[in-house]
Amino acid sequence: MIPPHTSFVGRSEELHVLEELLNDSSIVTITGPPGVGKTRVALEFIRAQRAGRFEDSVWYCDLFNSSGVDGIFCSVLSVLATDALANTQREDAVARIGNWLRRCGPALLVLDNFEHLLAHASILVSWVEQAPQLRIVVTSRSLLGFRNETVLPLSPLAVEATTGAIADAAKLFIDRATAVRGSAEFGESQLSTIHTIVQILGGTPLSIEIAASLSRILSPSQIVKELDTLATKAGSDSNHRSIEDSVAWSWNLLSHSEQRALATCSVFRGGFSLDAARAVLPPEFDAIEILDSLCERSLLYVYSPPEAPDTLRFSQYPSVRDFAEHQLSPLDFVAAQDRSAAYYLSNAETFIDALTSTNAPQATKWLSLEVNNITRIFNCAKPTSTVALRAAIVLYTTLVIGAEAAFSLTLLDDVLIGPYAKEDVGLRTTAA
Repeated sequence: MIPPHTSFVGRSEELHVLEELLNDSSIVTITGPPGVGKTRVALEFIRAQRAGRFEDSVWYCDLFNSSGVDGIFCSVLSVLATDALANTQREDAVARIGNWLRRCGPALLVLDNFEHLLAHASILVSWVEQAPQLRIVVTSRSLLGFRNETVLPLSPLAVEATTGAIADAAKLFIDRATAVRGSAEFGESQLSTIHTIVQILGGTPLSIEIAASLSRILSPSQIVKELDTLATKAGSDSNHRSIEDSVAWSWNLLSHSEQRALATCSVFRGGFSLDAARAVLPPEFDAIEILDSLCERSLLYVYSPPEAPDTLRFSQYPSVRDFAEHQLSPLDFVAAQDRSAAYYLSNAETFIDALTSTNAPQATKWLSLEVNNITRIFNCAKPTSTVALRAAIVLYTTLVIGAEAAFSLTLLDDVLIGPYAKEDVGLRTTAA
């Protein structure tokens, strides 16, 4: 689970409602537009529940990079991380996972970013039928489509406050602005301007965080002026403010080098290290300087993964990544993919060789952290290249480390049957 890297503002009522809904429903879907804070609410709920009714039987599973039913199984098996589910086959995965969850007693499974997997939502019903004490929280931009589905619709933060109070959206802006400025005190006129800012942004948390990040160099009144163009463009209905508009606005404030760097970072999946950034960003860039600049603007963020608490990694919010990916020119995309494949496959093959040495713990940690990046390389590789076959071999070994051996074998079989790298006899022999 990616731990929250900033303080949590507002949403106390939503957290209470979610807990109440789970008393009566086995599955609750948190819905809302991009950038409204679905993931953050789910993570904060997990934080509260670890000391509550579910204790240690709480799991967070990000499905953003998962594809199809196999992707769901692989991701869930990875977060459950139990030897009891080793060698699970595709055909019996639903039953085996459900039975294992039943033995856990009261348990909470959070499935984040489910909107592209709606066709497989019936799996969740099977699991709660097998495990009556299991509760599943799903975040999705769309409803799952169940009859009598229990839904927690997440609206933007309140932008209007009662007399003498500060609206939650304004509190979020103040909190994030204070964080980037080190300290900040806002007078009445500035508070009024801040309320104008969050109204223009429709109370969308990610938009507010991006705007607040500019407080290092702009005053609230200057930020309002920068937002005027967006207000005119989107019309008077601020509640329908597009998150893409906010990201586009922030994009336009970047230098050309920062734009290229942010777009290049969109090729990463599941986070990335400083070493990876140095290898994948255009070689003329100073990785530390440009990553620091993008983090200051809330277009990247830093986190420490639970399996490697002494390691710092970078990541993008999905909405930012989606926008940035569309700004990457075809030429830059190919170049970034080639540099990414060269870096990850070379390092992965070295770490695989180290799995039988004294460096095995470090190798295992690196491979588990980078499995999503290697999966993307496989998915983007040309069918006739050796890259797909090399990536498949790496993925097979990496997934065997966890509980997904059966699915890694399926992936490798698909590659060997297909047209991948037929000319590379040595690689195909290794794969076979």
